Amino acid sequence: MIEPSPLPISKYVLSLEESLELTAILNRLPLSQLLQLELVAGVTNEAMPTSSEAIGLRNAELLRWVGGSTGIGWEKFFVLLKDVTGCALTHQLKRLELVIEVNFNATDVSLLLLLLQELQDKADAPLLKITSIQRGSARLNLQSSLEELERVKHLVDSGTLTQVAGQRILSTKIFFDLSNTNLSGAYLKRANLKRANLKRTDLIRVDLSGADLRGANLFRANLFRANLSRINLSRAYLIEAHFNKANLSEANLEQANLIGADLIRADLIGVTLRDARLNRANLSKAHLNRADMVGSDLIGADLICANLIGANLNRADLIGANLSGANLSGADLSWADLSRANLNRADLSGANLNQANLSRANLCRADLTGASLNEVILSRATVSQAIFGNNPGLQAEDKINLGRRGAIVQDLPGAEAVSLWLKP
Repeated sequence: MIEPSPLPISKYVLSLEESLELTAILNRLPLSQLLQLELVAGVTNEAMPTSSEAIGLRNAELLRWVGGSTGIGWEKFFVLLKDVTGCALTHQLKRLELVIEVNFNATDVSLLLLLLQELQDKADAPLLKITSIQRGSARLNLQSSLEELERVKHLVDSGTLTQVAGQRILSTKIFFDLSNTNLSGAYLKRANLKRANLKRTDLIRVDLSGADLRGANLFRANLFRANLSRINLSRAYLIEAHFNKANLSEANLEQANLIGADLIRADLIGVTLRDARLNRANLSKAHLNRADMVGSDLIGADLICANLIGANLNRADLIGANLSGANLSGADLSWADLSRANLNRADLSGANLNQANLSRANLCRADLTGASLNEVILSRATVSQAIFGNNPGLQAEDKINLGRRGAIVQDLPGAEAVSLWLKP
């Protein structure tokens, strides 16, 4: 196997954009060309793995070797890449979003051509072209060299360029467009991918630990077993993204949109999910110890057998959520809405359920010993064989009522004389 060196010695320093483009190029090459490229580069390796996941990791290792102490250096590698595969870097992964005051009609070709011509002339950017127009808005995505994109942005930000085609420019931003790209195995630790477009991108086993992806679009992206510890994904668009077995420990997902996301068995220990949208998300068997989920929307979410020890779910919306077998011991569920939630066999021992709404919830065989139940709503909740005991806020009449409804109340008044299965 290649012995990568963490310290590049080549005078040529690979930029983030070049690293991303190289990874994408290598991951889409046929196996025969990858083997030939390794051969001419002088790399002696075991047989190239055939799975896309393993190839992604192998290619990431190859790139680290190229720039390392035993590698051939980037200049020579670029030449070999061109000779063997015919591929070369385009340096055009970035886009410029131009927000204008009016709503352009995408079918008005003459207006779009006028706008583009004016931008090219005023910014001296002849390579500039429009790649997309967002419907229902005045947002145009422009493609060119990074130099030209930055020139346009500078003209707008400095106030030199305030309008185009007679329309006022409101704002600009430059972002990476990596949608539908295979970046499996990429080493992107602490990378700045703020507002990047990673829609449907393959990010299996990538290392994005400590990276900045605030506001990024990862719709249906595949992040299976990715290292995302301490990543910043606040306000990111993560609908139906796949985080199966990913490491998201201590990640920032505040106000992120995770509707329908797959987080099965994910490591979310110490994660921040404040005000995040997790409707219908699958968090079964996920590790959410000490997670900050204040105000999060978990309506209809799947949290079967999830570990939520010490999690903060204050004011969280868990209507209809499936928490069967979940461990919520010591969790803060005060003011949470758990109406119609499934808490069958859940561990709620020592949890804070003050002012929580558990109406019509399924609490069969749940353990609520030591849970704080001040002003909790338990109307029409199913409590058959649920265990209560030492519960602050639970009055004697409440305990008797729960016993009559089939609960096991360990501290009923006169418990030794009164049956736990009192009949009404």
